[in-house]
Amino acid sequence: MQYLALFGVDKDDSGVASALVNASQQVGGSLGIALFSTIPASATAAAGGAVLAALSAGYSLVFLWGAGVAILIVPIALLLIDINRKTFSGAAADTPAVPL
Repeated sequence: MQYLALFGVDKDDSGVASALVNASQQVGGSLGIALFSTIPASATAAAGGAVLAALSAGYSLVFLWGAGVAILIVPIALLLIDINRKTFSGAAADTPAVPL
C-alpha cells in the first residue's frame, strides 16, 4: 500500500508524502480502534442481563459494523486506485509492463 500511495510523487516531495501516509495510517488506526471498541462497550452496557450474553451481543454488533464498513470501503478503494500496468511499471508504451 505504501508503494501505491507514493506512486507518481516527485522525488523532492517523497519524504513529506511518506510522512503524510504514515500519519494518516496511525490516525486512522487509532480512530478505528476507538470506534470499534466503543460500539461493543455501548451495546454490552445497553443489553444488560447475563454478562456473557451481553458481551456476545456487543461483539456481534461490532463485527456487523466492521463488515458493513468493509463492504462500503472496497468499492470506493477500487474506484480511486486507477493505475494500469504500463504506468505502474514505468515501461514505455511499446514494451510490455510485466514480463510474462
